[in-house]
Amino acid sequence: MIAVDLIHMDPIEGVDFVQGDFLDEVIRKQVEGLSGGKVDTVLSDMMASMTGVRDRDVQASLDLVSAATLFGIQNLKVGHEGDEVGVVNGRPTYAGGDMV
Repeated sequence: MIAVDLIHMDPIEGVDFVQGDFLDEVIRKQVEGLSGGKVDTVLSDMMASMTGVRDRDVQASLDLVSAATLFGIQNLKVGHEGDEVGVVNGRPTYAGGDMV
């Protein structure tokens, strides 16, 4: 498991921690290197610092969503027909990553 945050995080057993900005290409490459290949899950609770300037705050949030989505597209494992492990809302789910 890999965690990324701007602020320090106390160690958690089994978690590699990368301190930095996920929007920074160097940080994303470091995460890709730690993952050793494709990942099963991308979970984001990122939130941009709010300034009170609506247009800026909305764009900053959209930039984070975009970065997490692109990371998922590029790094999630691909499920294959026949590898279904269950059904959610009438759609098959697959072992490994799944983005729909």
